[in-house]
Amino acid sequence: MYVFNQVWTQKVALAVVLQSDSRRIPPQVRLSIGIRLSRWQVLAVATVLLAVLVRIGAPPTAAGFTVEMPAWARCFGNTEAAMATLENSLSPTDGATAQAGASVELSGISSAPLSFAVATTPAQLSAPDVAGGAGTAQPPTAPGELPTYSFSSMAVTETPRTVYWQASFSEAAIPECEGSSTIATTVVRALKVVAAPTPAPPSAPSAAMPEAPACVVPELRGDSLRHAQAILKRAHCKLGSVAGESGRDRASLKVTRQHPKAGRRFAAGYAVDLTVGKHA
Repeated sequence: MYVFNQVWTQKVALAVVLQSDSRRIPPQVRLSIGIRLSRWQVLAVATVLLAVLVRIGAPPTAAGFTVEMPAWARCFGNTEAAMATLENSLSPTDGATAQAGASVELSGISSAPLSFAVATTPAQLSAPDVAGGAGTAQPPTAPGELPTYSFSSMAVTETPRTVYWQASFSEAAIPECEGSSTIATTVVRALKVVAAPTPAPPSAPSAAMPEAPACVVPELRGDSLRHAQAILKRAHCKLGSVAGESGRDRASLKVTRQHPKAGRRFAAGYAVDLTVGKHA
């Protein structure tokens, strides 16, 4: 049976954490034996220590086997967990579209307060030229859930274009990271702002159909037949049957009776019957 004392297990634990993400390794790390190594040297040592540990297969219950992570490593793990939660909850998704002039909300779930930045290019996000600011916390709906932070600005959808946005938080708000000045930022996301659909122009009002002229029966009694016929034409009526006296001079005979009476209204071309005689 192999027994690892605390010094060696600290080195192995340190190596395991370091190997997980070389980007977060401090430029220089001092091991317990007093040797200062560069990050790449530490990675090499970590690989060897892991191989030895697997080869030996030391049982976790061996006497003296304890693991104590360095504070910076615990900070790193907590920050990565918070970032993973945030990345998976960010809305809207990368490449989403929004209508120009419409309200759009950026949001994400986080254990630390979030800030949001929106810019016309990814490079401009450090000094956003569209919108930016702290997110508004929305309390969790159930015990144990994390709050959701949201941010909205009409400047985001002011004009049709593609804007870029990201969320960020201070590591100092993460457990084991107190005093850190690092700002953790999410992956940059794009939002396509598209023009609002152009409303169809209102249809022109249809021209009112001119009202068809009507035959309003005029008063004809006392007029000559010739004159009565002319009056009927102007009134959009026509001469119907003519009764009464006849003769060569009939056109000069006077209208003594008419049917229908004057003032009645009919469709244009209605025939008015007359009776004529020498005396009205």
